[in-house]
Amino acid sequence: MQPGFDADAPKAEQGFRRLALLSGVVLAVLLMGHPEVARNRWGDPDWPSLVCLLAAMGAGLSSGLGVRPRRPWLESLLSSGACLAWLILALVCLLAR
Repeated sequence: MQPGFDADAPKAEQGFRRLALLSGVVLAVLLMGHPEVARNRWGDPDWPSLVCLLAAMGAGLSSGLGVRPRRPWLESLLSSGACLAWLILALVCLLAR
């Protein structure tokens, strides 16, 4: 059994966790390998998109690995749904520049 994946959890939840973990890993590799993704056209850091991408990466990794914070509000910020919301917000920030 993989860490963070319950055998009793529904298949859809396990799929969302794996997808969140995959997106977190992809974002980590992308931001380390190509940091120009989070820059604007003048080469300056694009802070809103960078914050959204880092939040999506953190939410994806924590949700995918099964981290369960004690506080409910923190658990909702680190869920797979939050990872998707952060990714959409980052995409909007990147397209708006």
